[in-house]
Amino acid sequence: MRTLISRFRTGLVIAVSGLLATTAVDAEIPPDMQAALQAGDASALAAILEAGADPDARAETGLEATALMLAASNPDPALARMLIAAGAQVDTPDSAGDPAINWAAYYGHAAVVAELFRAGASGEQVGHGTVAEIAIRRGHQDVLALALDATAQDPQRPGPLRSAAHAALEAALLGNERELFLSLLALTEVNAVTDWAGRPILHTAARVGHEAGLDVLIEAGAEIDAVDAIGFTALFEAAREGHGAAVGRLLRAGADPDHVAGENGMALTATHVAAIAGHVDIIAALAAAGANPDVQDVAGATPLYWAAFEGQREAVLALLDAGADSDIRPDGTPDFHAVAEMLDWPDVAARLGPRAAD
Repeated sequence: MRTLISRFRTGLVIAVSGLLATTAVDAEIPPDMQAALQAGDASALAAILEAGADPDARAETGLEATALMLAASNPDPALARMLIAAGAQVDTPDSAGDPAINWAAYYGHAAVVAELFRAGASGEQVGHGTVAEIAIRRGHQDVLALALDATAQDPQRPGPLRSAAHAALEAALLGNERELFLSLLALTEVNAVTDWAGRPILHTAARVGHEAGLDVLIEAGAEIDAVDAIGFTALFEAAREGHGAAVGRLLRAGADPDHVAGENGMALTATHVAAIAGHVDIIAALAAAGANPDVQDVAGATPLYWAAFEGQREAVLALLDAGADSDIRPDGTPDFHAVAEMLDWPDVAARLGPRAAD
């Protein structure tokens, strides 16, 4: 099953990136190197490199991923370290513009991100976002911290600035120090308070599922649909992290269930992020609040296609329950009947209507 999901995921990435053609590459990743990287076998990789394999070899199909990108998809930084020592170029982009560090950021492999930063990788190359933007979207706080630390080293791009009072307020929120939190909040404008990464404080409460904190902030006048650097609202944070009670509170307070993130947030909705994470109850709650399950992101992918991309079968079924249209898909991708067959999901196939005419 894992192989099938991986195969479909690769196919969807190719299609939504508009990279349907096979392109000849100078040095193709040999099968033994690819197997070692996928297995995370550092000893085998060392032997292959010692035998003369090109550390900058690429996959011939798909996103033309380099060996370093495949290494970055594995949590062990030793693989990336070996390739870099052998001469791999750290900032070479794939066909969508993402270098290896963006791949590591996507998967949340903070140790690999740190290794690549130490090797001089840029965190500002944009394919599907910068390292920081990808980390915000995916919810990888440790990766985001590394990206902001790297940015802070550049005198032309200082990191987020905030007062000691705002830092104390965030600490009081996270430490459940209610009285201190209330007293600090009374001394400031709630919509001016940001977290350590420059995001609205309401996002912090939503991200950790702090229901009492949400109530206090909403009562104090926090802007319910305030956005972060990629256009995510607090609802996105709660939906991605699976905090159903927080999602309910935000929706009752008027959060827009169909808010669309910015282009650097891939124009996702809260339903997209819930589908990616497989949170069935939140998909249902958003649908009950009137969310449109068929919003397409920058590449044309709906929550249904993202759920399949991530192997989230139960989320696919929940989206079909919510009325998702399985005929809406990114250009060039297989229809959803073919997706269900590829993933060996007969119950999903049984739920689909007649196959649309080509």
